[in-house]
Amino acid sequence: MCIRDRLDRAIELADEALDLCRGAGFGEATGDAYYALVLCHFHRGDFELAVSLKDDFLREMEQEPQLTSLMLILCAASWSLWFLGRWDDAVRQAEEALGFAEKSLDPEHISLATWTLCEAYCAKGDLDRAIYYGEMAVDGINAPYSKAFAQAPVGWALCRAGKTSRGLDLLTPLFQISESDQFHLYECYAGAWLAEGYLLAGECEKARETSERNIELATRIGAKPWLAWCHRILGEVALKTEKNQAASSFEKAICLFREIKAENELAAAYSGMGRYHKQQGNVVEARKYLNDALEIFERLGNLIEPDKVRKDLADLSQ
Repeated sequence: MCIRDRLDRAIELADEALDLCRGAGFGEATGDAYYALVLCHFHRGDFELAVSLKDDFLREMEQEPQLTSLMLILCAASWSLWFLGRWDDAVRQAEEALGFAEKSLDPEHISLATWTLCEAYCAKGDLDRAIYYGEMAVDGINAPYSKAFAQAPVGWALCRAGKTSRGLDLLTPLFQISESDQFHLYECYAGAWLAEGYLLAGECEKARETSERNIELATRIGAKPWLAWCHRILGEVALKTEKNQAASSFEKAICLFREIKAENELAAAYSGMGRYHKQQGNVVEARKYLNDALEIFERLGNLIEPDKVRKDLADLSQ
């Protein structure tokens, strides 16, 4: 089996496992199969399907609650929801997951649900809350792998808040562990955040290298969200270094984000393309892309990006 088949094959196997568990009455194993399905569909960019599978699980397990499975699946659903720009729903799912985690008294489950809250707030642009929950998720976690998972979301939030040195320190361990142990899905998203962190820190060469490596891996796996994410980062890097290559990277990101309906990230790619045309002196095209970005950011309620886009639009009129 080549690596490009792994996500599709994982989904096939999880579907088979789910059918077998239902037939045999394996309640806990049924939850594990559902979680595998939701997780794989999330990483493939099938966000709405991932959320609907969560709803199927809740209906099916209504008479036989499984706290661990509920917590894990709600977290995975929250990840899909923030990619869709449904911030309130993403936070609500993470809060429900945290409630189940607290009942289990498992510190690693509590950490997972808490850093899921961090991610939802970070994606929306509520960075103070993101950092608050991210730091809370790290407290009390000592196992190296679990700690690396907990540190990565708060590292991402810190980078977006301008605290890139500390943020990169927290992002790097998960990428290194995932890379060395060949946990490719985790390497994909850790690499995407790390590439963004390098970009925000002004380390363009590292951002480019990390993005290109991640693009190769995400392409082979079929992890469309992280593939699109890194094409956008390459576009941003090119705006600073090799402007003639920016449009191609943004176009690839736009196509993929449209396909998977990741609206907030699509708006970020539109913004990048608008700034590219602004640099080229193409005022009409720049205004079109920037207005499209602003419409999406405002409709979704992003807390940070609209002001940045308004500034770029104002600059066009000068």
